[in-house]
Amino acid sequence: MQLEIRPSNVARACDQRGLGNGNKNAQAGIVEALKKKYQVSLVEARRALKEDYVAGELKKGAVAALPLEPNRYLLQKWAHRVGNGWYGFSLSNIPGVWVYMLDDFLVWVESQCPDFEIHQIKTKFGGLRFYIDTHCQNTGVNTVVSTEITKLEKLMFHENLIYASLFCSITPKGRKPK
Repeated sequence: MQLEIRPSNVARACDQRGLGNGNKNAQAGIVEALKKKYQVSLVEARRALKEDYVAGELKKGAVAALPLEPNRYLLQKWAHRVGNGWYGFSLSNIPGVWVYMLDDFLVWVESQCPDFEIHQIKTKFGGLRFYIDTHCQNTGVNTVVSTEITKLEKLMFHENLIYASLFCSITPKGRKPK
């Protein structure tokens, strides 16, 4: 049985998560709806990333605004979607708003692809990497989901989450750089 994109499904999922205006959000895309819903929190997250993070870690004395460690928070809610042999979530010190946006995004994916499976959702090189299997034969649905994942990955990137060791030469103690 092929799954079709039905604006009513997206509208229902959006309305249940407080994203409002159902069909308009379905047409604009879930990532745009999430940007509107979390607009104020995203501004604060960008400020925190700019001021409180260095080389992928919180500066000394800075406090992450998370109610719970992000991997644990999302795994508690989505463990039933993580496929055998996959670890599911590997999120480092990401802003709390990103965790809530990921949760809302996964609700939307579930409305589009009821049998989807999470392989990995992780942070790498300062941004989000999102790997799922939709288990959907409808190329239209797969295209929409893939497009929205790409938008989400672009939205959830910040250079201060990139580990410095990737770009800095490490000099062993006692040796002078050439």
